[in-house]
Amino acid sequence: MSRTCVYVSNAADGDIATFSMQPDGALQPGARVKAADAVGPMAVTPDGRFLYISERTSCALAAFSVNAATGKLTYLASTPTESQPRGFAIEPKGRFLVAAGEKSETISLHAIDQASGALALQQQCPGGKGANWVEIVRFG
Repeated sequence: MSRTCVYVSNAADGDIATFSMQPDGALQPGARVKAADAVGPMAVTPDGRFLYISERTSCALAAFSVNAATGKLTYLASTPTESQPRGFAIEPKGRFLVAAGEKSETISLHAIDQASGALALQQQCPGGKGANWVEIVRFG
């Protein structure tokens, strides 16, 4: 049985994309569901080209490309991250994504490939127990 991962809707023309979590941990196109079934936070890169969604059950971040003309999403890949990711943020230049997990004691720094949107783990740092929010602050 598949478990729903995300549903994105556009009020102007209805459904954009629906994806499901498969038992093997890979996100694949799936059946239509209600918006209330979506899980995890979402973030879009500053240039609007890529969307990321956390999937807490598989401890992954799903990457999608965004069609600038239509807003339609194309699934790219799922990248393992912190246990039960509850919060993540993309830094203002869109080069890095920082993720925290509710069941993890570390925080992950992922590089965002500017051409493909792929995430690559760069570093993990201590973050304490139960982290569920990431805020990127700029000083100066």
